[in-house]
Amino acid sequence: MKNAMAVFAVLLAGQAQAAAPQSYLASIEGIRLNHGEGIASFKLQTWGVVFQAVCHIPYDWEVTAGSMGPGGRLEGSAGHGAAWIRAGDGRTLRALVLVTLVGGVQKNDIRISGGVIPATFSGMATVESGDRVRKVQLTYANVRLAPAKRCPS
Repeated sequence: MKNAMAVFAVLLAGQAQAAAPQSYLASIEGIRLNHGEGIASFKLQTWGVVFQAVCHIPYDWEVTAGSMGPGGRLEGSAGHGAAWIRAGDGRTLRALVLVTLVGGVQKNDIRISGGVIPATFSGMATVESGDRVRKVQLTYANVRLAPAKRCPS
């Protein structure tokens, strides 16, 4: 962790010259669902993301967000099957959280001597249908960022 913090500080110094941190509404999207499937939960690990607010919580879901140092997480899960997010419910995870990025979006992990600088967003979604469960990998491509100063009213 000590090495990661040192690397993060160096990255921040370089990014600070390039652009000031910006705030965005972050949405989760692009999770392909087959007939009868629903998103039961998701978990995103973040790097260089400061969570300002959870803007809304889908009905019968629990959503948590937070960060310690440069690393953080955003998690959500449905209370039961009736609350799963189905195809056509894409707006349910729109404008979910207000975040500040301390730099640009890093699409992949970067290996350096002494460790790894993680991608800005990476994780998994759990998709269920009856007794079938599958895991869907989440990346930067599943997170849509729209410039914003606050959560929508």
